[in-house]
Amino acid sequence: MVNFKINLSIFFLLYLSAGCLLANDKSTVQGNEIIIAKVDSKQITLDDFIRRAEYTIRPVWCKGDLYHHKKIILNSLIAEKILSIEAGDENEAIRSEMFSNMIAGLKGQKMRELLSYYEGVAKVKHDTNELKQIYSVAGRTYNLEYFNIPNSEEANNLAKKYSGKDSSFKEIYKSSFISDSVYEREVSWSSPESKIIHKALFSQKLRKNQVIGPLNINDTTNLFINIKGWNDRVVFTEKDISERWNDVKEKVTREKADSIYEAFVLQVMADKKITFNVDVFNEVVMLLAPYYLNMKKKSEDDFLKLAYNNNLEVPELKQSSSDYNEIKNEILFTITGEAGSEDWTVAGFKKLFDKHPLVFRKDDGGNKFAARLRFAIVDLVRDKYLTDVAYQRGYDKDKIVVNYEQSWLDAGVAFYRKQEYLKNFDLAGKNEIEIVEGYLNPYIEKLLKKYSDKIEINVEEFEKIKLTRTDMFVIQEQVPYPVYVPGFPQLTSYNKLDYGKKMTVENSRN
Repeated sequence: MVNFKINLSIFFLLYLSAGCLLANDKSTVQGNEIIIAKVDSKQITLDDFIRRAEYTIRPVWCKGDLYHHKKIILNSLIAEKILSIEAGDENEAIRSEMFSNMIAGLKGQKMRELLSYYEGVAKVKHDTNELKQIYSVAGRTYNLEYFNIPNSEEANNLAKKYSGKDSSFKEIYKSSFISDSVYEREVSWSSPESKIIHKALFSQKLRKNQVIGPLNINDTTNLFINIKGWNDRVVFTEKDISERWNDVKEKVTREKADSIYEAFVLQVMADKKITFNVDVFNEVVMLLAPYYLNMKKKSEDDFLKLAYNNNLEVPELKQSSSDYNEIKNEILFTITGEAGSEDWTVAGFKKLFDKHPLVFRKDDGGNKFAARLRFAIVDLVRDKYLTDVAYQRGYDKDKIVVNYEQSWLDAGVAFYRKQEYLKNFDLAGKNEIEIVEGYLNPYIEKLLKKYSDKIEINVEEFEKIKLTRTDMFVIQEQVPYPVYVPGFPQLTSYNKLDYGKKMTVENSRN
């Protein structure tokens, strides 16, 4: 058997999929959420309402910021909870292995997000002088010229040789004997640059014609940058000053949190190594390559499906496949560490993979699929251990995780119940508005009245909610489930609150 080993403590730091989306949501992290509505034992928090209204694409009948649009949104969310109750605990959606795997995967992802908050963001300590220094240059847009020397040793030697010379940028370029040209571009505080470049430009005040570098971005990218000059956007109003300060603090927090969390992940994975069985791995490559190599062509359509109805085709190592059955009991990789070694068969990998779709690191197209798949599996294993840590800490019982899991569960079951109900009608040629107004509205109005005595609405807090008219579809990068919240529930255009009862103050907090 041919094997190759990867030291996990090194490779796990190349990209961390756990996000810091909880960083700006202090009320959620502190468990002090405002409840907007209750349907029996199910609840809709203020955060739920805002996210489902603002982080998804709303249908045309409630897309605006008018008061009756806000009532339609609330009615839709309440209707979603009712349909989930109506479907019962033993419905077909709940019994679906694929749906159960998705819910489990989403739960694990939220637990890792919580872990990254407590082991990253929550441990950040700020130096006020550092923030002031960064704030002083955050308004700059730099005019830069730059070139790359692929060999890091050569780049470092040239930097030492020409250090301190006014003409060092041109001298280094001439001495490097590289064929690449000198490039120019503008970079501002908000430009999507790498952390290394951003920190080099905005952590201190720079002078004109100052040479920065070499900045080691990766194994073949060592940048020399010359500061040609800059434009500085000065802020005067109290509002603009406050916004820039908060922007600086948020970005610095995120960068420091990432660094702290990387150290934590390194500690978790430090003793672990993964050894692949190359022959079996190559068989898995052949099974998965056809799907993933076509992902770019179908990704736009897939995300639109997710945006509107939470439905997305996912890759599978299909059990019915004869190729899969031939290798499912073969060892794909072995993980060794202080606790011993553990063999992972293809079937065992599939069980984990079904709950955690593979995430491929950002790539410039130069790496072959097999190499990218290895790293995706390494990241999958890393997330498995991080999820184990989160379970050990009891994050599966945290209100944030419980609410998130319930939100996706209710959305999925309600969508199933909606589809089952609509099977009773001939909808050929009907558009979405006609279906909602002609078939769903009467059904939902009936259910609202049926559950009226079990519905409570926090009218006071509901009245305070302000909406935008902007379409937004929020996704996370480098995570197995990129869509942040379930698609908007297209269930009703009913715009009255003539049911339920007013929520008492003691019931308005989670």
